[in-house]
Amino acid sequence: MPIAELLHNARFLTNNLGVQTDVVIPIDTWQTLLNLVQRIEPLEDNHWGQQAEQALNSSTTVGSELFTQEIERLAAFDS
Repeated sequence: MPIAELLHNARFLTNNLGVQTDVVIPIDTWQTLLNLVQRIEPLEDNHWGQQAEQALNSSTTVGSELFTQEIERLAAFDS
């Protein structure tokens, strides 16, 4: 079921000023949404892990020698 359709099952509670304060959804909708989130989380973790690995592999400042070289290179711009 598409997420938009799942969210269509939501009902809003309002206070005496008409401001929406809470959301109520049927338990089966809640369980489906939780299942979707649990399936998305590993994908997101994998994506950010790949991004970190790529940044590490392409970094010019990883390791003390490379970091020092990069600082020296940047300092040369100031002189």
